[in-house]
Amino acid sequence: MLRAVESSNQKESHFQSKLLVARDDFIAEQPTLLRKLLREDLNGAEDCTAHVEETTAMVCETMQGFDPATVEQAVTRAVPIWNTRGTIDVIGLAVAVGTMHTLGAIAKKLDPQMLVDLSDLSGQ
Repeated sequence: MLRAVESSNQKESHFQSKLLVARDDFIAEQPTLLRKLLREDLNGAEDCTAHVEETTAMVCETMQGFDPATVEQAVTRAVPIWNTRGTIDVIGLAVAVGTMHTLGAIAKKLDPQMLVDLSDLSGQ
């Protein structure tokens, strides 16, 4: 049995609980769709943060069997730390890549600098 002992962002401030990735060809072929997806993802995160009770109820209804108090705790701890600024947390990406490698989800540890293209982002 696994038990949460500490919020991941308390242990590692750059811990990524969610990553959104897209292939170069998808980005090139569907920039408008990708912008809409990112905008709605941001709206969803902000809405969850603003409406914890409703979010908890929706999760409990959709994913039956979860204790509402546990869901509410997850929403109040996880959602507020989501990066909603649109910046790329390369340090956090390195932590996520390392974790995925350690868990065996990816065969080799990848260089986060090689995973992101910051060329179109001014000031980054």
